[in-house]
Amino acid sequence: MSDYVRYKEIMYPITEEDIKKIGFNDFEDYWDTFSWNYEENDNFEVQRPIAKVNGEYVDNYYLCYILKYEYGANCDDFGRSRPLTTAEQEKYKEIFSKKLKDVDPSKFRLVDFCYYNGCDAPDYYLEEDDFNNEV
Repeated sequence: MSDYVRYKEIMYPITEEDIKKIGFNDFEDYWDTFSWNYEENDNFEVQRPIAKVNGEYVDNYYLCYILKYEYGANCDDFGRSRPLTTAEQEKYKEIFSKKLKDVDPSKFRLVDFCYYNGCDAPDYYLEEDDFNNEV
């Protein structure tokens, strides 16, 4: 059944090149590995939120480290994001390096969002605001 879902997570954009460096053929392969082996992936999941860039829908893939997940969240649609501090970047570079090669810490973002899961999640990684919650 559909309901509101809230995530607070560290997001990192991944490309086809990133996928191939770690031994997968394509995003489908990679997606399936994380979708079916969630518990084995230490709070990681792959997400493909809906993004509209210059009026066109685009597919962006992210490797996400989930800090907080709440199904049936008592909130409406919202989203906010910010870059990580230098200390946070170092911490999460170590964690993400277990799943990816050549991690660029400047690409990490802390994203906090809630959406109705009866539809696709918006791409809040692309937006920036001033929120300063601690990780």
